[in-house]
Amino acid sequence: MELNLKKFNKQQLEEYYGFLDLIIERFGLQEGDKRLVFNVNDKNQIVFTIGQRYVWITGANEEDFKFEVISEKPISNKYSDFDGKPTAFWNGFSNISEVLKHQQTIFSAIEKELNRTQISGFLKYNKEELEKMAFDADFRKEALDQLKTITITDEPMKNADKTPVIPLNQILFGAPGTGKTYHTKKMAVEIINGKKAKTREEINKEYEELIKAGQIVFTTFHQSLSYEDFIEGIKPETIDGNVTYEVKEGIFKSICKNAFSKEITSDNFEVVYQKLLDEIDNSVDNKLVLETLVHAKEFTIYKNSKNNIRFHSNTEKAYEAVIKKEVLEHYLKTGEALDWAPYTKSVANYIIEKYNYIQNEAIEPKKHVLIIDEINRGNVSAIFGELITLLEEDKRKGNPEHTEVKLPYSGDNFSVPNNVYIIGTMNTADRSVEALDTALRRRFSFVEMQPDPKILSDEKYKKVDLSKLLETINQRIEMLIDKDHQIGHSYFIGIQNIDDLKRTFKDKIIPLLEEYFYGDFGKIGLVLGGEFIKLAENQVAFPKNFEYEKNFLEDKKIYHITSSESWEEETFKSIYGEVGNAK
Repeated sequence: MELNLKKFNKQQLEEYYGFLDLIIERFGLQEGDKRLVFNVNDKNQIVFTIGQRYVWITGANEEDFKFEVISEKPISNKYSDFDGKPTAFWNGFSNISEVLKHQQTIFSAIEKELNRTQISGFLKYNKEELEKMAFDADFRKEALDQLKTITITDEPMKNADKTPVIPLNQILFGAPGTGKTYHTKKMAVEIINGKKAKTREEINKEYEELIKAGQIVFTTFHQSLSYEDFIEGIKPETIDGNVTYEVKEGIFKSICKNAFSKEITSDNFEVVYQKLLDEIDNSVDNKLVLETLVHAKEFTIYKNSKNNIRFHSNTEKAYEAVIKKEVLEHYLKTGEALDWAPYTKSVANYIIEKYNYIQNEAIEPKKHVLIIDEINRGNVSAIFGELITLLEEDKRKGNPEHTEVKLPYSGDNFSVPNNVYIIGTMNTADRSVEALDTALRRRFSFVEMQPDPKILSDEKYKKVDLSKLLETINQRIEMLIDKDHQIGHSYFIGIQNIDDLKRTFKDKIIPLLEEYFYGDFGKIGLVLGGEFIKLAENQVAFPKNFEYEKNFLEDKKIYHITSSESWEEETFKSIYGEVGNAK
């Protein structure tokens, strides 16, 4: 059967051959290898076969998956198992990013097929043109350049992936009070739990639950925050009166480490732990002698009255301690030793080898979101350090160009996983987007949050048109300064009566305007009008025996804010009522 490449999306073919390049490079495959077959089937799918098993497929039929791939264990919601040995599974995916997340299990299955195959039984079906496209980059480019990339329209498509593409790194920017903080909560919840219609209360509840689960981490950048706080650093710790210095994980390294670990859906810990206790009970003197993994030092374990593990080192200065059951279980599930690390690891290793401790992992690792409030207030270059490069999507772990760095304090190899999302916020009144670090701007998507006066039309308080009030104030601010210094709608949400409105103006709006205009009450008067700002009479007496600039006193004008006690509903209406050109 002849293959019509024009039926394919060019981007889809580029993604297919991009992953095929990874396979070829990973195993050093060469053109003419009799284990490999490149063909097209009757469904108009491009099929890469090793031995007797399909390995990597892409198709142009909208009814099929875009990509199908072999793996050592199930990695997709749509999978089936191959007949015979070795055990392998067939998985369908709608986008390449999901395939890239599972390279390890895919490559393990491919390696087994290569090791057990000398020549493929399908070799006579090999198509030289497709093989050449796999190994000859210039020939491939020439073929793909003849295709056109399909533009997605608004018309519904069968089996289309309707999930919007969510940037891994994004910053919400806008004037104060535009709802940036709340929107970060909403976006974080939707990234992890999916986009559904939820009330504000439901979003806040889910947000708190995800905070407790460690899937959402909130932090605020400030001038004192450093690389050592965010990534890792040496921190002092006092133990029994002695000061020690250890490398401690920072906020970002910690969330990345958690994101790499997969959820344990089930295990046989209770069974194997009971077997360990039974073995201790049935042993001579009710004890077992084990060795630490690194230094092979003997220590003895017992069972205490609470069914925890009591132990002591077999030395002259033997000391006793306890490994709690939950500490041992935590280490087996996460690899993190919370207490007595050398002994905890040794007991865990004994359980794994002797009693066959096993875990069932979730197919997909959980998504994690790091929210960085006021990201522009920190020194981003110093805080992220060399890791700023790793934030790029193609540099993330599991992607074709993934990159690792060696951390300076621990010496650990570090990379950023694909399931960590970063959402930052910044007030444009503090600093404009253009003034941000260039390296940060290149690696983040920016979403502008503008004041939305229309939201205020739903407020219960109707005696003053809050929507028109905010719109008028912002038009004047934009004329006098710029749009980055407008006032957000959040300041007016929840106002129920005139006292609430007076309090909002007195405690929030006017102090904000004073900051914007550096105390120039004349310009504040241009924004709010004469009912709020009054020209004061000059009653100051200066000495007559000293002369200064003659026009000074004539030009100098002093303005005062009127008392909030005198403000009435008509006072606020005057802001958007009689409007004329400034003179």
